[in-house]
Amino acid sequence: MLAAAGLVILAAPFHAIAYQRFEDLRDGAYTFTVTNGQAKITGFDTSYSHPCSISVTNTLGGYPVATIGKEAFLNWTSVTNVTIPDSVTTIGSAAFAHCSSLTSVSIPNSVGNIGRGVFYGCTNLPPSINESLRLRERPPPPSPAP
Repeated sequence: MLAAAGLVILAAPFHAIAYQRFEDLRDGAYTFTVTNGQAKITGFDTSYSHPCSISVTNTLGGYPVATIGKEAFLNWTSVTNVTIPDSVTTIGSAAFAHCSSLTSVSIPNSVGNIGRGVFYGCTNLPPSINESLRLRERPPPPSPAP
């Protein structure tokens, strides 16, 4: 087995197979992973900015951002406004939970998969935003049969 430049190569007698390592990559304040040529935001270094609005990037490391992962922006108390790009189709559970200064969010129609509690604890968001998101959230798992 050889390891070089983030790849693990397993050598067999007549061929080699390369596997990508599953660790977060970094691009500016973002941490992310890449799967099937698409980026998933896994975290954000909130020390990069103070009270602000953010337009989530649509590319990381040259890959389109398709997913904002679970708890990616959790507890970022100084963000006031978030705009999500059209490239995003999925927002993971609690992605923006406890962002207590958040007052507005722009989510495009491209987002068809929204996890539970994406904006839980965002006490300054208008109730209408949380209600419209609740209607778009993934349904809870079915109850077990009696």
